[in-house]
Amino acid sequence: MYELTYFHLLKNTYSDELGDLYGDYAGRSAYLYTGLDAIIDDPEAKWWDDVQTPETETRSDILRRSLLDAVLDVKQRLGSDPSAWRWRDIHPAVFKHALGQFWPLDWFFNRSVPVGGDNHTVNLGGFAGDNPFNVNAAPSFRMVVDLADVAHAFSTHTTGQSGRPSTLHYDDMIQPWADVEYHPMWMDKEDILAHAEGILILTPQDTAPGE
Repeated sequence: MYELTYFHLLKNTYSDELGDLYGDYAGRSAYLYTGLDAIIDDPEAKWWDDVQTPETETRSDILRRSLLDAVLDVKQRLGSDPSAWRWRDIHPAVFKHALGQFWPLDWFFNRSVPVGGDNHTVNLGGFAGDNPFNVNAAPSFRMVVDLADVAHAFSTHTTGQSGRPSTLHYDDMIQPWADVEYHPMWMDKEDILAHAEGILILTPQDTAPGE
């Protein structure tokens, strides 16, 4: 409810003045967040009034309207049972492959996972106001290192370590990444060999130039 109320608050505060330009600003949400931070404690700010109505709206009017808009919005998205509402269910991190721009290739190449967070949380899950609420900014790599024991570091990153969708390691790190889980990041050769799944040897072909 907080996320959707804030989303509608931005729109209800600025879209009447900005008109068609609102979409451009919403795509760069930092502008709107900064502006709202500047006026939220000022009930006399002129931005609160909806210039498209004959009445003069107050900050309380816009806050109330935004909350009601959020209630209608979340019901359309997640149903009428508040106990079933989860932010992550409308807030996916989408990993798009260069070849996955259109159907049916998007089904084969692209991946997504529900996540939490927003533009202001430590575990970032940022999104733009013109494309709610798909994540467009997130920590793609995390690493935890004890500098007294570097050989036993931990890390995680999005998707996987293979670029081929048909392999297990194309997307096997997505869910652990979303759950903020880590795997050992072996540094010493002995540890690497002991935990290796396999060894790939690339041997250049012995051919003459031009063949």
